[in-house]
Amino acid sequence: MTPVAPEVHEKCGATPDYFRQNHAYALVNRLRGGGAIGSKQSKEVTQSERGPQKKEDEWRKRMDRENPRTDQKSKRGRSVMANYKEQFEKALNMRIKEVTPWYNSVSQKLQSAFSKINLDKELTEEGKQKRRMQLQQSARKQLLKDAIEMKRQRNEILDQAIAEAKEVADKPVELPSDGDQARFKRNLTKFQTDLMLTNRFDQAMRKLNEFTDQHVSSQYHAEELAAVYPTIIQTSLGVAEEPGKAKSELSSKFDEINTALVPEDVREARSTIESAEREKEAPLFGLAVTNHVRGLLGQDIANNLNNPEGYLTVLEAQEADDDDGKYKGGNYKWMKSYSHKTK
Repeated sequence: MTPVAPEVHEKCGATPDYFRQNHAYALVNRLRGGGAIGSKQSKEVTQSERGPQKKEDEWRKRMDRENPRTDQKSKRGRSVMANYKEQFEKALNMRIKEVTPWYNSVSQKLQSAFSKINLDKELTEEGKQKRRMQLQQSARKQLLKDAIEMKRQRNEILDQAIAEAKEVADKPVELPSDGDQARFKRNLTKFQTDLMLTNRFDQAMRKLNEFTDQHVSSQYHAEELAAVYPTIIQTSLGVAEEPGKAKSELSSKFDEINTALVPEDVREARSTIESAEREKEAPLFGLAVTNHVRGLLGQDIANNLNNPEGYLTVLEAQEADDDDGKYKGGNYKWMKSYSHKTK
């Protein structure tokens, strides 16, 4: 049987889950001048105000020289960002670039071991059959053990990436004055009340746009709005004649706010967190590998290769230990366990 060729996977960009009830995004006022979302003041940010990239780099270098503490802090931030991205890429590479070549090598050695048994002139046909069965039993269990170890290593790397990305994503919010907080909360409560009394979706969207334009002018204000956005969605959809279209408009509005105001490093960190969580659930072995395993080691191993923990226990309970130590799983030199170098 020909070994499986390495699979080609496309890397997909992560889309934030904007409407999770228990995780509202921080909305940061990045616009110069501190204007509210959508206001004329907030939109009048010209290229000359930002300055070309070269001047910004020169300014950063000068500030780093003049302020060592800032230098250390900024380097720490950039280091954390680079590291969580590196960890995430490492986990992706385990699935995309490492697992299939590793399986190809193991399957070739296993097939070679079967061939040696078949060519052993000192064995009877009955003896060859017994050896083949013992070899297959050992390989079935060992492959499941290696699949368990691969998942453990991948998830360990992903957990590290998630923890480091959270350092960037969960940066503390700078609070405005007590008076400003109190005013915003009153305005937010009034807006939510007005929204509940609205009986048309177009009116609900108009009120939402007016509120963001007039009152969301800092990270604190924007994050407070994000925290109640699931309720805003529920209320607005309740008066929508076309729920699908309405949901799309509400999603676009949130996307607009998020894209415009959340700092790029925070967006990237949150996107990586969501991607890493999905990667933890992604199967390590693709269809080409499982199809090959099906022919080599059986349908049951192929079916359980991506969720091996429970089935390994079943196999170990079903199969009696072989008295011939030569054919026990741990003694096969060709069946080298998978090992990923994390550093």
